[in-house]
Amino acid sequence: MFPWLYRQGMLKAKRLNNMMASLQNKELPVYKDRTYTSASGKEVSLTLKPLQGLNPGANTGSVVIGKVVFSLTDEEKVPFTFGLIDTEGTCLAVMVYNIAESWGVLIGDTVAIPEPQLKQHSIDHNGK
Repeated sequence: MFPWLYRQGMLKAKRLNNMMASLQNKELPVYKDRTYTSASGKEVSLTLKPLQGLNPGANTGSVVIGKVVFSLTDEEKVPFTFGLIDTEGTCLAVMVYNIAESWGVLIGDTVAIPEPQLKQHSIDHNGK
């Protein structure tokens, strides 16, 4: 139903493996155990979590990091939707609201999301 999500953006295995290895070896240490200033102005200590470790709703004190494997364009431009894969190979669709019209990500970019909000959707199509 959503082949770009289930097939990690339809990238070839070698490119996908190289992206995940780059994330694991070079980029994760940069983000691990960091702090950031939240919207309320507080310094928040962040703990790295895999995508599968997220709970529905707010994930306070967590950060997820991954590589962009696809992006979806729409006439509306908001929300901006892209696929993110982590070092464990889990791939999720990410929707970003409240962005500048010119903002976007490219396949292969590294994205860190502090205190992510997870919303699960169930979709039935033809009884499946």
